[in-house]
Amino acid sequence: MRLTQLDLEYNGIKKKFKLENTTLIHSTKNSAGKSTLLRLIFYSMGYNIPKTKRLPFKKVKTRLFLQTSTGLTTVERFNDVITLIYDDGSLLEYLLPNDEDLVISTIWNSKNENVIKSILGSIYMDQEKGWTLLNRGTVIGSIKFKIEDLLEGVSDRDLSSQKTELENINTEIKKYSQILNIIEYKNHLSQLSDDSIFSSDYITKLENKLQIKKIKSNELKSKIDDLEDSLKENKQFINYIEKMDLVVKDKKSGIEIPVKEDTIIHFNDNQKYINARVSILKREQSFVEKDIREILLEIQKSDNLFSLQSEIDKADRLISQVNIPYEQLDQILTSLKKKKKYLTDEIKEKLSANNEALNNLHLNIINYASKLGVDQYINQSKNYIFTSDLQSLSGAILHKIVFSFKMAYIIELQKYLGYKLPIVLDSPSGREVDQQNVEETFDILNDDFKENQIIVASIYEYSNFEPSGKIELIDKIFSEEIVILDELEIEIDHLK
Repeated sequence: MRLTQLDLEYNGIKKKFKLENTTLIHSTKNSAGKSTLLRLIFYSMGYNIPKTKRLPFKKVKTRLFLQTSTGLTTVERFNDVITLIYDDGSLLEYLLPNDEDLVISTIWNSKNENVIKSILGSIYMDQEKGWTLLNRGTVIGSIKFKIEDLLEGVSDRDLSSQKTELENINTEIKKYSQILNIIEYKNHLSQLSDDSIFSSDYITKLENKLQIKKIKSNELKSKIDDLEDSLKENKQFINYIEKMDLVVKDKKSGIEIPVKEDTIIHFNDNQKYINARVSILKREQSFVEKDIREILLEIQKSDNLFSLQSEIDKADRLISQVNIPYEQLDQILTSLKKKKKYLTDEIKEKLSANNEALNNLHLNIINYASKLGVDQYINQSKNYIFTSDLQSLSGAILHKIVFSFKMAYIIELQKYLGYKLPIVLDSPSGREVDQQNVEETFDILNDDFKENQIIVASIYEYSNFEPSGKIELIDKIFSEEIVILDELEIEIDHLK
């Protein structure tokens, strides 16, 4: 496959970039649009490539011209609509992201999902992550690379059931780990002061206390009402007696005494006693009502603090009510991790057994690492390709080992696909990497990948990389003049 030209249109400005067999995208300073141009190449193919800081890709119309064995000549994209155009004039239109896998599969001419997923991470070394991505990780944006996918693809092995089970276990591990964190956080909450307005049961206690106070207040009110009813009934009874004009006569003295309020012994004393009792109860009730008002204010204050100060603090109340045994969760998590290790080992074993692709990968990695002088940092076991231990690797050593891995990946992918893949390198002169290190990698490209299309973006020019085409970016893709150089032609496009 060859990429021959990328046309771009943005805000009425049109640009054309010829892509030769070996192309250098160059600028004398950083942030001139080199990485953006590389990203737009893959964006134009349908990949979910993140935009750069100042250029919204969804507003850029792209047209990529290709040379393929299937007759596909042009890929046009604007926003989420992408069209594939063939040399016979036929075209296919798709909608992204729903059809992304189908589009990319058609462009690379393969229905092997694992192979298709592995191509970008093998051929494209992004300046941010590409030179440190060894065998697993992020290529760019949300696009991932896994060595297990590549090996499964190029060796035509089916590990879908194991991978699905492993994915489910990873989901369970994540879920139980999060629950375990909640339980640990709950234990932390329980160590906080019980009097804190953010303690888990503080408001519950206040509400319980409020209920008790309300019951007490209702009891007092009932007693007061009963006593006041007695006072009222007693007064009504006396009035009734007085209206009857009743008289009592002392048998000894013969004195007649009218039955009235002031002549009934202890009536007024009894009424005074009842009044005094009512006053005491009302005073007691006033204290209870005062407590109720204070509790209500405290509850309102706590609710306001929960809602205004921190949603997290509000969640503490819910978390504190979680009641799951820590030990049981820990046992489940330990069991899941054992299953994960077993499945991971099973996948490695199935990928490793009698796998010519794995053997070839290992031999090519060792070969290129030896040429770059870093083979002593690589374990000679073929299963080193699955390593997760990158802590001992850094700087120029990691840079060279990653390059060795990527070139080995490309060789196996090309064997499977039956054609040469383009190789795209963004800023090969990274941190702690000198010119000699980079030129050593170009020696490998010149010797073993001379039939591949090589596209390099850099602020440097290299003595052993002689591009057949050069794109000189002055200041951004759409803001200043761009000079496109090849062996025969100089084209200068000035913006008006």
